[in-house]
Amino acid sequence: MFLLLNMGCHRPVERTTKNSEKAEKTTTKASVAILGMLHFVSKNNTVSQEETDQLAFRLAKDLGHEKLYLAYAPVNFDFESAMEFAIQNDQQQLVDSIIRNARELAQNYDRILAEKSLTAALQYLNTEEAIAKNHFGYLLATQIGNEENSIGTEIVGEWYKANLKIYLKIQKLAISEDDRIMVIYGQGHLRILGQLIEDSRDMELIPIEQFLE
Repeated sequence: MFLLLNMGCHRPVERTTKNSEKAEKTTTKASVAILGMLHFVSKNNTVSQEETDQLAFRLAKDLGHEKLYLAYAPVNFDFESAMEFAIQNDQQQLVDSIIRNARELAQNYDRILAEKSLTAALQYLNTEEAIAKNHFGYLLATQIGNEENSIGTEIVGEWYKANLKIYLKIQKLAISEDDRIMVIYGQGHLRILGQLIEDSRDMELIPIEQFLE
């Protein structure tokens, strides 16, 4: 389960620079920031690895918010079947490329987490480099299949469909130009959701970096 967290309505966004200067909002669109996360293990067994428990509920409590908004959409993403098909149809090299790409992203995250901090690791996950790397895995997956079975494009199409549904839920909450919305979701969704929000006429995508300092 994932949540969309409304960071406070009816107040203009104040963007904080590195010099702690505040710039006034200059758009008539609702402001939306997206935070991408990976699941990580908690020492407390009563807390799940989901973004909801690890951050959303805690953040809402600290900020005094009484309500969170669900942005979850089910994904019919049968990745294991696609990988099995690739292995059985002489696409092992493609499978290796997909696994290597995902492993490199996870290793970069783990290294930064070990050497620096969780904040630094989250900052990395939300860089254009990391977002593009994760999204590249889906592009690789579209190549799985043959002339008779385009299983790769089918499952990635389902991934896009789910993200469109998530976007629609976000869009329905952006009812005022003074709305400030933070979306907390798995990092793999960032490229598609970010593009949809950027293309929207009633929402403005705000860089998440300013909230991760």
